[in-house]
Amino acid sequence: MRSLLLLIIFIAFLWTSAAEAVIFDDGQVHNIDYQLTGNNEDVHLYNGSTLNLLQNGVIGNSLLLLDYDNGTKANILGGTVENYIYIYGGELNIMDGNIKGDVASGLEGWGEVRTKDYVKISGGTFDNPFGAKRIIYSQGISTIDIFGGHFMSNELRAIHDSTINIYGSNFNFEYGNIGVSSGVLTGILQNGEIINCDFYISDNASIILVPEPATLLLLGFGAVMLRRKRVRR
Repeated sequence: MRSLLLLIIFIAFLWTSAAEAVIFDDGQVHNIDYQLTGNNEDVHLYNGSTLNLLQNGVIGNSLLLLDYDNGTKANILGGTVENYIYIYGGELNIMDGNIKGDVASGLEGWGEVRTKDYVKISGGTFDNPFGAKRIIYSQGISTIDIFGGHFMSNELRAIHDSTINIYGSNFNFEYGNIGVSSGVLTGILQNGEIINCDFYISDNASIILVPEPATLLLLGFGAVMLRRKRVRR
């Protein structure tokens, strides 16, 4: 009964929002270097379509990815998304640009189905002109890899069986699984940006801190030297 109710609500949401959305469902590549405003503020991706948001491109409201199995993908290479990015199925790469709403993956759009979405964040700014926190949110069995981006005063959330991997150095937690359910994470991301985020973890989800390559080499070198020293003794 609950699954049916969720399905009805989701279909109603798509039906009402599609009337004011640009829909790409032809499996082709679409470049947006212009402004989508007025009655065409949302963008919905289906059926293996790819969207590239370029410099000067503006999505006036939200971006939704709605079909993982067919390879639906969005690449944020610049420009602005004025509201959230929700992934009900697909792959998202954020390399630059300004995201003014939450980013959520693994959403359960169809009843209780948990989608295996993938998000890679290597750049971009996550902020809000009104000062509200922006949430990077993984759920279902999705994975989010964070290599860079401007994350000051944001929030990370991981639930269900999802994973957020954060690549960098100088974290205030040991490398590996953070192992606590909430707190504040600080450090330097692989691209040199500072991260300073609240985080929340529940269920079987994980937030994992991964050393950047240079740090990993130093750790490996240190382990080798320590082993040699013990052998000499």
